[in-house]
Amino acid sequence: MVRNYAIPVSQGLVVFIVLAALLWLPYLIWLYRRYGRVSPRRVVAQGAFLLYLICAWALVLLPFPDPSVARRPAPVNLVPFLWWQETLHELARTQGGWRAWLTNGPLLVRIFNVALTVPFGVFLRRWYRRGLWVTTVAGFGLSLAFELTQLTGIWGIYAVRYRTFDVDDLIANTAGAALGWVLAPLVFLLPSRRHHDDHRQFGSPSPGRRLIALAVDAICWVLAYLVALFVAFIGLAALDPEPRVLALVLWSLTFILVFVVVPAVADGATPGRALVRLAVRRNDGTPSSWWRYLLREAVILWPVVVVPVLGEWGDAILPDEPGWTLAAVFGVPLAWLVLIGVVALLRGDRRSLPDLIAGTRVEVDADLHSTGSTGSTGSTGSTGSTEMGS
Repeated sequence: MVRNYAIPVSQGLVVFIVLAALLWLPYLIWLYRRYGRVSPRRVVAQGAFLLYLICAWALVLLPFPDPSVARRPAPVNLVPFLWWQETLHELARTQGGWRAWLTNGPLLVRIFNVALTVPFGVFLRRWYRRGLWVTTVAGFGLSLAFELTQLTGIWGIYAVRYRTFDVDDLIANTAGAALGWVLAPLVFLLPSRRHHDDHRQFGSPSPGRRLIALAVDAICWVLAYLVALFVAFIGLAALDPEPRVLALVLWSLTFILVFVVVPAVADGATPGRALVRLAVRRNDGTPSSWWRYLLREAVILWPVVVVPVLGEWGDAILPDEPGWTLAAVFGVPLAWLVLIGVVALLRGDRRSLPDLIAGTRVEVDADLHSTGSTGSTGSTGSTGSTEMGS
Protein backbone atom coordinates (compact mmCIF):
# COMPACT_ATOMS: atom_id res chain seq x y z
CA MET A 1 0.00 0.00 0.00
CA VAL A 2 2.86 2.38 0.78
CA ARG A 3 4.21 1.86 -2.73
CA ASN A 4 0.81 2.69 -4.21
CA TYR A 5 0.96 6.08 -2.48
CA ALA A 6 4.68 6.76 -2.96
CA ILE A 7 4.59 6.57 -6.76
CA PRO A 8 1.84 9.22 -7.26
CA VAL A 9 3.52 11.51 -4.69
CA SER A 10 6.84 11.28 -6.52
CA GLN A 11 5.10 12.07 -9.81
CA GLY A 12 3.35 15.01 -8.15
CA LEU A 13 6.73 16.26 -6.92
CA VAL A 14 8.03 16.24 -10.50
CA VAL A 15 5.00 18.24 -11.66
CA PHE A 16 5.58 20.73 -8.84
CA ILE A 17 9.23 21.22 -9.84
CA VAL A 18 8.23 21.88 -13.45
CA LEU A 19 5.49 24.33 -12.43
CA ALA A 20 7.81 26.09 -9.98
CA ALA A 21 10.40 26.57 -12.72
CA LEU A 22 7.77 28.00 -15.08
CA LEU A 23 6.01 30.21 -12.51
CA TRP A 24 8.99 31.38 -10.44
CA LEU A 25 9.63 34.63 -12.34
CA PRO A 26 5.93 35.63 -12.66
CA TYR A 27 5.45 34.81 -8.97
CA LEU A 28 8.34 37.06 -7.88
CA ILE A 29 7.03 39.86 -10.09
CA TRP A 30 3.60 39.53 -8.46
CA LEU A 31 5.11 39.67 -4.97
CA TYR A 32 7.09 42.80 -5.75
CA ARG A 33 4.12 44.52 -7.35
CA ARG A 34 1.72 43.72 -4.52
CA TYR A 35 3.92 43.72 -1.40
CA GLY A 36 7.09 45.49 -2.50
CA ARG A 37 9.25 42.62 -1.25
CA VAL A 38 9.77 38.88 -1.27
CA SER A 39 8.91 37.39 2.10
CA PRO A 40 10.53 33.99 2.72
CA ARG A 41 7.60 33.10 4.99
CA ARG A 42 5.10 33.72 2.21
CA VAL A 43 7.17 31.82 -0.35
CA VAL A 44 7.49 28.80 1.96
CA ALA A 45 3.80 28.76 2.92
CA GLN A 46 2.39 29.24 -0.57
CA GLY A 47 4.95 26.95 -2.18
CA ALA A 48 4.18 24.19 0.32
CA PHE A 49 0.45 24.65 -0.24
CA LEU A 50 0.89 24.31 -4.01
CA LEU A 51 3.04 21.21 -3.51
CA TYR A 52 0.38 19.70 -1.24
CA LEU A 53 -2.45 20.34 -3.72
CA ILE A 54 -0.50 18.83 -6.61
CA CYS A 55 0.42 15.72 -4.62
CA ALA A 56 -3.16 15.37 -3.35
CA TRP A 57 -4.54 15.42 -6.86
CA ALA A 58 -1.83 12.99 -7.96
CA LEU A 59 -2.88 10.58 -5.21
CA VAL A 60 -6.50 10.85 -6.27
CA LEU A 61 -6.02 10.47 -10.05
CA LEU A 62 -2.79 8.53 -10.63
CA PRO A 63 -1.91 6.15 -12.09
CA PHE A 64 -3.86 6.80 -15.28
CA PRO A 65 -5.25 3.65 -16.92
CA ASP A 66 -4.33 2.55 -20.41
CA PRO A 67 -7.14 3.90 -22.68
CA SER A 68 -6.64 1.01 -25.12
CA VAL A 69 -7.56 -1.59 -22.49
CA ALA A 70 -11.30 -2.15 -22.11
CA ARG A 71 -12.45 -2.00 -18.52
CA ARG A 72 -15.64 -2.03 -16.50
CA PRO A 73 -16.64 1.17 -14.69
CA ALA A 74 -15.46 1.41 -11.09
CA PRO A 75 -18.24 0.98 -8.52
CA VAL A 76 -20.19 3.82 -6.91
CA ASN A 77 -21.05 3.88 -3.20
CA LEU A 78 -23.83 6.18 -2.02
CA VAL A 79 -24.34 4.48 1.37
CA PRO A 80 -22.74 6.45 4.22
CA PHE A 81 -20.43 4.54 6.59
CA LEU A 82 -20.43 1.43 4.47
CA TRP A 83 -16.70 1.26 5.15
CA TRP A 84 -17.39 0.20 8.75
CA GLN A 85 -19.33 -2.86 7.62
CA GLU A 86 -16.49 -3.70 5.24
CA THR A 87 -14.01 -3.32 8.09
CA LEU A 88 -15.95 -5.71 10.32
CA HIS A 89 -16.34 -8.19 7.47
CA GLU A 90 -12.58 -8.10 6.87
CA LEU A 91 -11.92 -8.65 10.57
CA ALA A 92 -14.26 -11.65 10.62
CA ARG A 93 -12.56 -13.09 7.54
CA THR A 94 -9.12 -12.81 9.14
CA GLN A 95 -10.38 -14.00 12.55
CA GLY A 96 -9.67 -10.70 14.33
CA GLY A 97 -6.69 -9.89 16.54
CA TRP A 98 -4.69 -6.66 16.83
CA ARG A 99 -2.65 -7.47 13.74
CA ALA A 100 -5.84 -7.78 11.75
CA TRP A 101 -6.69 -4.19 12.70
CA LEU A 102 -3.28 -2.97 11.53
CA THR A 103 -3.65 -4.67 8.16
CA ASN A 104 -7.36 -4.07 7.64
CA GLY A 105 -7.69 -2.66 4.12
CA PRO A 106 -11.02 -0.76 4.44
CA LEU A 107 -9.90 0.79 7.73
CA LEU A 108 -6.50 1.86 6.38
CA VAL A 109 -8.10 3.39 3.28
CA ARG A 110 -10.47 5.40 5.49
CA ILE A 111 -7.59 6.60 7.69
CA PHE A 112 -5.70 7.65 4.57
CA ASN A 113 -8.70 9.62 3.29
CA VAL A 114 -8.86 11.50 6.58
CA ALA A 115 -5.12 12.16 6.52
CA LEU A 116 -5.28 13.34 2.90
CA THR A 117 -7.00 16.61 3.78
CA VAL A 118 -5.50 17.25 7.22
CA PRO A 119 -2.76 19.45 5.64
CA PHE A 120 -5.51 21.37 3.83
CA GLY A 121 -7.07 22.35 7.15
CA VAL A 122 -3.66 23.24 8.57
CA PHE A 123 -2.86 25.57 5.67
CA LEU A 124 -6.25 27.26 5.76
CA ARG A 125 -5.92 28.08 9.46
CA ARG A 126 -2.21 28.90 9.83
CA TRP A 127 -1.57 30.87 6.66
CA TYR A 128 -4.93 31.77 5.15
CA ARG A 129 -6.52 32.48 8.58
CA ARG A 130 -9.86 30.83 7.88
CA GLY A 131 -12.28 29.71 10.58
CA LEU A 132 -13.45 26.19 11.34
CA TRP A 133 -16.69 26.38 9.36
CA VAL A 134 -15.07 27.89 6.28
CA THR A 135 -12.31 25.28 6.45
CA THR A 136 -14.83 22.45 6.79
CA VAL A 137 -16.90 23.68 3.84
CA ALA A 138 -13.74 24.19 1.78
CA GLY A 139 -12.61 20.66 2.66
CA PHE A 140 -15.97 19.32 1.49
CA GLY A 141 -15.64 21.31 -1.73
CA LEU A 142 -12.15 19.94 -2.37
CA SER A 143 -13.32 16.39 -1.70
CA LEU A 144 -16.35 16.86 -3.94
CA ALA A 145 -14.03 18.02 -6.71
CA PHE A 146 -11.98 14.86 -6.19
CA GLU A 147 -14.99 12.57 -6.31
CA LEU A 148 -16.71 14.23 -9.28
CA THR A 149 -13.46 14.11 -11.24
CA GLN A 150 -13.26 10.39 -10.52
CA LEU A 151 -16.97 9.84 -11.23
CA THR A 152 -16.76 11.49 -14.67
CA GLY A 153 -13.53 9.80 -15.74
CA ILE A 154 -11.64 13.13 -15.44
CA TRP A 155 -14.56 15.02 -16.94
CA GLY A 156 -14.95 12.82 -19.99
CA ILE A 157 -11.32 12.20 -20.87
CA TYR A 158 -11.85 8.50 -20.16
CA ALA A 159 -14.88 6.64 -21.46
CA VAL A 160 -15.49 5.00 -18.07
CA ARG A 161 -14.65 5.95 -14.52
CA TYR A 162 -11.53 4.15 -13.34
CA ARG A 163 -11.74 5.22 -9.67
CA THR A 164 -14.54 4.57 -7.18
CA PHE A 165 -16.96 7.36 -6.31
CA ASP A 166 -17.56 6.92 -2.57
CA VAL A 167 -19.69 9.07 -0.28
CA ASP A 168 -17.54 7.81 2.62
CA ASP A 169 -14.57 9.54 0.99
CA LEU A 170 -16.51 12.81 1.10
CA ILE A 171 -17.15 12.34 4.81
CA ALA A 172 -13.56 11.32 5.57
CA ASN A 173 -11.99 14.17 3.55
CA THR A 174 -14.29 16.75 5.14
CA ALA A 175 -13.48 15.40 8.60
CA GLY A 176 -9.77 15.51 7.74
CA ALA A 177 -9.94 19.20 6.85
CA ALA A 178 -11.71 19.99 10.13
CA LEU A 179 -9.17 17.88 12.05
CA GLY A 180 -6.34 19.75 10.35
CA TRP A 181 -7.83 23.04 11.49
CA VAL A 182 -7.90 21.76 15.09
CA LEU A 183 -4.31 20.50 14.91
CA ALA A 184 -2.94 23.57 13.11
CA PRO A 185 -1.50 25.29 16.23
CA LEU A 186 0.73 22.24 16.77
CA VAL A 187 2.29 22.42 13.29
CA PHE A 188 5.26 24.68 14.01
CA LEU A 189 7.10 23.90 10.77
CA LEU A 190 4.54 25.81 8.70
CA PRO A 191 4.77 29.61 9.10
CA SER A 192 1.71 31.27 10.56
CA ARG A 193 0.49 34.40 8.87
CA ARG A 194 1.09 37.61 10.79
CA HIS A 195 -0.40 41.06 10.47
CA HIS A 196 2.71 42.62 8.95
CA ASP A 197 2.86 39.95 6.21
CA ASP A 198 0.11 41.81 4.34
CA HIS A 199 1.69 45.26 4.66
CA ARG A 200 3.25 46.76 1.59
CA GLN A 201 6.83 47.92 2.13
CA PHE A 202 8.33 50.91 0.42
CA GLY A 203 11.85 52.28 0.53
CA SER A 204 15.01 51.49 -1.38
CA PRO A 205 14.51 48.55 -3.78
CA SER A 206 16.59 45.48 -3.02
CA PRO A 207 19.18 44.06 -5.43
CA GLY A 208 16.88 41.07 -5.94
CA ARG A 209 14.07 43.31 -7.16
CA ARG A 210 16.42 45.08 -9.55
CA LEU A 211 17.74 41.74 -10.80
CA ILE A 212 14.20 40.60 -11.64
CA ALA A 213 13.66 43.81 -13.60
CA LEU A 214 16.95 43.30 -15.43
CA ALA A 215 16.04 39.69 -16.26
CA VAL A 216 12.71 40.76 -17.79
CA ASP A 217 14.43 43.55 -19.72
CA ALA A 218 16.99 41.08 -21.04
CA ILE A 219 14.18 38.81 -22.24
CA CYS A 220 12.50 41.79 -23.95
CA TRP A 221 15.82 42.72 -25.54
CA VAL A 222 16.34 39.22 -26.95
CA LEU A 223 12.76 39.04 -28.23
CA ALA A 224 13.04 42.47 -29.88
CA TYR A 225 16.32 41.42 -31.49
CA LEU A 226 14.83 38.19 -32.86
CA VAL A 227 11.83 40.04 -34.30
CA ALA A 228 14.09 42.69 -35.85
CA LEU A 229 16.38 40.00 -37.27
CA PHE A 230 13.44 38.16 -38.81
CA VAL A 231 12.08 41.35 -40.38
CA ALA A 232 15.54 42.36 -41.63
CA PHE A 233 16.20 39.03 -43.30
CA ILE A 234 12.87 39.26 -45.11
CA GLY A 235 13.14 42.94 -46.04
CA LEU A 236 16.86 42.96 -46.90
CA ALA A 237 17.13 39.53 -48.50
CA ALA A 238 17.79 41.05 -51.94
CA LEU A 239 20.67 43.17 -50.59
CA ASP A 240 22.45 40.15 -49.04
CA PRO A 241 23.83 42.01 -45.99
CA GLU A 242 26.83 40.78 -44.03
CA PRO A 243 25.34 38.62 -41.23
CA ARG A 244 27.76 39.73 -38.50
CA VAL A 245 27.36 43.40 -39.32
CA LEU A 246 23.57 43.07 -39.50
CA ALA A 247 23.49 41.23 -36.18
CA LEU A 248 25.67 43.88 -34.50
CA VAL A 249 23.54 46.74 -35.84
CA LEU A 250 20.25 45.13 -34.81
CA TRP A 251 21.68 44.13 -31.41
CA SER A 252 22.66 47.75 -30.77
CA LEU A 253 19.39 49.23 -32.04
CA THR A 254 17.22 46.91 -29.95
CA PHE A 255 19.40 47.65 -26.91
CA ILE A 256 18.80 51.36 -27.38
CA LEU A 257 15.08 50.73 -27.90
CA VAL A 258 14.58 48.75 -24.68
CA PHE A 259 17.03 50.50 -22.36
CA VAL A 260 17.07 54.09 -23.64
CA VAL A 261 14.02 54.94 -25.76
CA VAL A 262 11.42 53.17 -23.60
CA PRO A 263 12.59 54.69 -20.26
CA ALA A 264 12.91 58.10 -21.89
CA VAL A 265 9.25 57.89 -22.92
CA ALA A 266 8.02 56.05 -19.79
CA ASP A 267 9.62 58.30 -17.16
CA GLY A 268 12.52 56.01 -16.33
CA ALA A 269 10.71 52.68 -16.49
CA THR A 270 11.87 49.88 -18.77
CA PRO A 271 9.46 46.96 -19.33
CA GLY A 272 11.05 45.02 -16.47
CA ARG A 273 11.13 47.96 -14.07
CA ALA A 274 7.53 48.79 -14.88
CA LEU A 275 6.48 45.24 -13.92
CA VAL A 276 8.07 45.50 -10.46
CA ARG A 277 7.13 49.18 -10.00
CA LEU A 278 10.59 50.72 -10.33
CA ALA A 279 11.89 53.78 -12.15
CA VAL A 280 15.33 55.30 -12.72
CA ARG A 281 15.67 59.01 -11.98
CA ARG A 282 18.49 61.42 -11.36
CA ASN A 283 19.99 61.45 -7.91
CA ASP A 284 18.02 64.58 -6.96
CA GLY A 285 14.73 62.87 -7.91
CA THR A 286 14.16 64.72 -11.19
CA PRO A 287 13.60 62.92 -14.51
CA SER A 288 16.79 61.65 -16.07
CA SER A 289 18.05 62.28 -19.58
CA TRP A 290 18.56 59.75 -22.33
CA TRP A 291 22.36 59.75 -22.13
CA ARG A 292 22.21 58.85 -18.44
CA TYR A 293 20.02 55.85 -19.27
CA LEU A 294 22.49 54.84 -21.96
CA LEU A 295 25.50 55.23 -19.67
CA ARG A 296 23.85 53.38 -16.79
CA GLU A 297 22.75 50.38 -18.82
CA ALA A 298 26.06 50.23 -20.69
CA VAL A 299 27.88 49.98 -17.36
CA ILE A 300 25.55 47.16 -16.29
CA LEU A 301 25.64 45.20 -19.52
CA TRP A 302 29.19 45.66 -20.81
CA PRO A 303 29.94 41.95 -20.14
CA VAL A 304 27.45 41.11 -22.91
CA VAL A 305 29.90 42.66 -25.38
CA VAL A 306 32.93 40.99 -23.83
CA VAL A 307 31.46 37.48 -23.53
CA PRO A 308 31.59 36.60 -27.28
CA VAL A 309 35.20 37.81 -27.44
CA LEU A 310 36.08 35.73 -24.38
CA GLY A 311 34.40 32.71 -25.96
CA GLU A 312 36.37 32.98 -29.19
CA TRP A 313 39.61 33.72 -27.34
CA GLY A 314 39.16 30.79 -24.95
CA ASP A 315 38.29 28.42 -27.77
CA ALA A 316 41.42 29.49 -29.68
CA ILE A 317 43.80 29.32 -26.71
CA LEU A 318 42.39 26.19 -25.01
CA PRO A 319 40.44 24.23 -27.63
CA ASP A 320 40.61 21.06 -25.56
CA GLU A 321 39.46 22.72 -22.30
CA PRO A 322 35.89 23.92 -22.89
CA GLY A 323 35.32 24.14 -19.14
CA TRP A 324 37.64 27.14 -18.83
CA THR A 325 35.89 28.86 -21.72
CA LEU A 326 32.48 28.31 -20.13
CA ALA A 327 33.81 29.55 -16.78
CA ALA A 328 35.04 32.76 -18.39
CA VAL A 329 31.86 33.28 -20.43
CA PHE A 330 29.53 32.84 -17.45
CA GLY A 331 31.89 33.89 -14.68
CA VAL A 332 32.54 37.45 -15.86
CA PRO A 333 28.86 38.53 -16.08
CA LEU A 334 28.05 36.77 -12.81
CA ALA A 335 30.98 38.35 -10.97
CA TRP A 336 30.03 41.77 -12.31
CA LEU A 337 26.41 41.40 -11.17
CA VAL A 338 27.59 40.27 -7.73
CA LEU A 339 29.85 43.32 -7.47
CA ILE A 340 26.97 45.61 -8.43
CA GLY A 341 24.76 44.00 -5.80
CA VAL A 342 27.41 44.17 -3.08
CA VAL A 343 28.00 47.88 -3.69
CA ALA A 344 24.25 48.54 -3.46
CA LEU A 345 23.95 46.56 -0.23
CA LEU A 346 26.88 48.37 1.40
CA ARG A 347 25.49 51.82 0.69
CA GLY A 348 22.75 53.27 2.86
CA ASP A 349 20.92 54.74 -0.14
CA ARG A 350 21.18 51.41 -2.04
CA ARG A 351 22.70 53.10 -5.09
CA SER A 352 24.63 50.64 -7.22
CA LEU A 353 27.86 51.21 -9.11
CA PRO A 354 26.10 52.00 -12.44
CA ASP A 355 23.92 54.55 -10.62
CA LEU A 356 26.97 56.20 -9.07
CA ILE A 357 28.65 56.50 -12.47
CA ALA A 358 25.52 57.75 -14.28
CA GLY A 359 24.34 60.03 -11.45
CA THR A 360 21.02 58.18 -11.11
CA ARG A 361 19.14 56.10 -8.58
CA VAL A 362 16.40 53.47 -8.68
CA GLU A 363 13.17 54.42 -6.92
CA VAL A 364 9.99 52.55 -6.14
CA ASP A 365 7.29 53.89 -8.40
CA ALA A 366 4.69 53.76 -5.60
CA ASP A 367 6.91 56.04 -3.52
CA LEU A 368 6.97 58.60 -6.31
CA HIS A 369 3.18 58.74 -6.60
CA SER A 370 2.61 58.74 -2.84
CA THR A 371 4.46 62.05 -2.42
CA GLY A 372 2.45 63.89 -5.04
CA SER A 373 5.65 65.27 -6.54
CA THR A 374 8.24 63.65 -8.74
CA GLY A 375 11.14 65.46 -7.17
CA SER A 376 10.36 65.47 -3.47
CA THR A 377 11.18 61.94 -2.45
CA GLY A 378 14.21 61.19 -0.40
CA SER A 379 16.83 58.65 -1.25
CA THR A 380 15.16 55.94 0.79
CA GLY A 381 11.55 56.57 -0.26
CA SER A 382 8.61 58.25 1.39
CA THR A 383 8.31 55.94 4.34
CA GLY A 384 11.94 55.78 5.26
CA SER A 385 11.79 52.02 5.75
CA THR A 386 14.27 49.85 3.90
CA GLU A 387 12.86 47.04 1.85
CA MET A 388 13.79 43.49 2.67
CA GLY A 389 16.02 41.76 0.16
CA SER A 390 14.87 38.77 -1.81
